[in-house]
Amino acid sequence: MAGKTWIEKIGSRMFVTVFFNLGFYFLNKKERRKKQWIIKQLVVVYGKR
Repeated sequence: MAGKTWIEKIGSRMFVTVFFNLGFYFLNKKERRKKQWIIKQLVVVYGKR
C-alpha cells in the first residue's frame, strides 16, 4: 500500500513536470496572453489533483 502511493506520487509529479515543460515550450512560441491562460489551466488541473 505504502509503496503504491509512493509510486503514484512520483507518477503525478512526473505528469505535472511534463505538463509544465509543455506549457513553457508553448509559452516560448506563443504570446504572453497564452502564458497567463496556460498558468490558469495548470492551476486548475493541479488544484483538482
